[in-house]
Amino acid sequence: MNYHFLLHLIVQLYLIEFLCYQTICNSDILFAPHWDTPLIQALDRFEVVSPYHTDGVLPDDFPLGKNRMGNMLPVLGCCFMFKKSLMDKIGYFPEELRLWYGDNWLGNKAHCGQIYDSYVHHFISKSANKGSVNDFDMQIIRDREAYNSLPKI
Repeated sequence: MNYHFLLHLIVQLYLIEFLCYQTICNSDILFAPHWDTPLIQALDRFEVVSPYHTDGVLPDDFPLGKNRMGNMLPVLGCCFMFKKSLMDKIGYFPEELRLWYGDNWLGNKAHCGQIYDSYVHHFISKSANKGSVNDFDMQIIRDREAYNSLPKI
């Protein structure tokens, strides 16, 4: 079983009638107070939203983020929120992607935005450090190949 297969199941299970949005976050996230409010408000402008985030060692100025590094993708794989209707429009996360590149896939399929009024800190998952560096690198390579073989939009 892989990460994107689990996301697929979670999204299917939790997209019940009264729920209008879904949030997916890693288990190693620290949330600033009221982090979700700006994301919910931004769903009027975007299909998928991600908070601003810092990585690694918790900065002293969290959640102010003096050391803003900016994220390279409009969707953060470690934390994002989307509208319930999005999965009907674009489909579910490809199961071919075991851990990586789901955020790339989502960023290419949906109108995404990073919301700087929302702050989280990602401690860089301990699960990413299990096994050898070679195993870690090989999984990234396998997922990149799987991502590149997916049908283009």
